[in-house]
Amino acid sequence: MDDGDGSNRQLRARLSEAGWSPETFARRITEYGLRQQIPARVHEKTPYHWLRDGRCPHDPVPELAATVLSERLGRSVTPADLGWHPTRSLTRRADDGLAFLWFSGGAIRGLEEVASGMQRRGFLALAGSALTAVAHQWMVLDSQRLAAVLDGGRRIDEALVAQFERLADVRRRMDDALGGGALFEAVTADLRLVVRLLKTGTYSETLGRRLYSVAAEFARLAGWACHEQQAEGAAQRYWIIALRAAHEADDGPLGAYIVMLMGNQAVEMGSPANAVTLMSSALTTRDLGATQQANIMGCLARANGRVGDARAATTHIARSFELLDSARREDDPPWLYWFDHTHLTSRTGQTLLSLGKAALATGHLQSAVSNRDNEQPRAGVWWLTALATAQLRAGDAEQALATAHEAVDLAEPLSSDRMRNALVEFAAEADHNVRNAATRELAERARVTLKS
Repeated sequence: MDDGDGSNRQLRARLSEAGWSPETFARRITEYGLRQQIPARVHEKTPYHWLRDGRCPHDPVPELAATVLSERLGRSVTPADLGWHPTRSLTRRADDGLAFLWFSGGAIRGLEEVASGMQRRGFLALAGSALTAVAHQWMVLDSQRLAAVLDGGRRIDEALVAQFERLADVRRRMDDALGGGALFEAVTADLRLVVRLLKTGTYSETLGRRLYSVAAEFARLAGWACHEQQAEGAAQRYWIIALRAAHEADDGPLGAYIVMLMGNQAVEMGSPANAVTLMSSALTTRDLGATQQANIMGCLARANGRVGDARAATTHIARSFELLDSARREDDPPWLYWFDHTHLTSRTGQTLLSLGKAALATGHLQSAVSNRDNEQPRAGVWWLTALATAQLRAGDAEQALATAHEAVDLAEPLSSDRMRNALVEFAAEADHNVRNAATRELAERARVTLKS
């Protein structure tokens, strides 16, 4: 609240601690809202009114402002900490209302919550310590299993569980071919059915763990579909529940995979330091095979690249290849089928690109593009977009534009706002650096694709 003279000293103190001017604060709020697909454009001079008059902005700005400061300061900041009276917010944090998760029966309640038709919009993605805290819970808490299932349920046998496991594999392949946006409705319907079986069926402890693993995988895929459509808060909500279900299943590798995805999301949302923390923690999970360690370590290298730690990035890339070379692929979990040397080569190029080594990155990314699996077109789009970026920054604008057009061709039938926005961002960078008819043509093509 204000200090009697109308000024807001609490907000002033937090901005001073963050090292931000009012203009920077306004830009960060607007940028974060755009990433969350929440319309909250704040003029660069507006925070001066908040500071001078003690004025409280309209929803959803208080929550957005508190979130960007939480991320900057590395601790939880609430609107009240900024001197603003509580408002009836239209937005919710990704973990809102999930305090029950780690109590007895929490897994089934959480799975019901996200399987009951939860909307993708309106959830704010977590950042800073709030993000790392929820991701770590699944590793350290030993929650009590459900003591019994509801009376009257049918007996679930091994064959039925195996069918759901095969269905999960089908959904993963659909995601490869179609993009996450096309998958959301189907996978949430699958999740609702598994939740119903968990609630009303009777099953052995072993089959129960497998069912919870399936539920965790469907929730993970639902979160991935949200992430693909850039509904980041909803993606985190599904992943938080998926972590709880993976814990109930005693499936450490799947939990570590989900934490890795949360780390990759953090990189894309501009929080690579959070990603380093998450992925480093995921690597401590028991029972990880060599392939999964290589996968997580490759993502960790990319996050290291984003924070500018070239030494750590180089070390982790080298170790990733060593682990993958030694892996027994027959021991891999079914959801890790896609990861191979080509993916790791692409990740190497992306890491080098983050470190400002565009010319070196080009060779790795070109190799990945040349060896890509045609059954995974979305990966091809990402690699082509990264290759085009590397070529542009290495000074070969003509080839970069040709590569980007190839990426647009491949992206057109896929359902992924995240992927299309990456193409639009490349087009904007090319137009800024080169600015000619060819770059304007590419920008227009990318915009049309984004709207399709």
